[in-house]
Amino acid sequence: MTQVSGQNSNKMTEDQFKAEGAFEDYFFLEEGKFKQTGNLSGEGTVSTQEGTWKITENKVIMTLQLGERKMDIDYTYELKENTLFLTRTSPDGNMKVIMACRKK
Repeated sequence: MTQVSGQNSNKMTEDQFKAEGAFEDYFFLEEGKFKQTGNLSGEGTVSTQEGTWKITENKVIMTLQLGERKMDIDYTYELKENTLFLTRTSPDGNMKVIMACRKK
């Protein structure tokens, strides 16, 4: 995962994530269903969110059910060989997150 904020860039490799005990798994299921499980929320516990996903032009839009509310998370995607690159820019435009996802 790479985070870019202004002129600063912070990159964590898969091995660094594992060494810190961090993980995030995305499941793109049939019929547009989606599930993410991980421990990156900052709460120190593993949590799972479910929702839906769809592709619109060059974007993957994930709609997650978070308690009583739904939240759309838009990523620009690019598929290179067997890696899915998901890029998301914060609403204020100050930070960009780039994730490289591989099929298990």
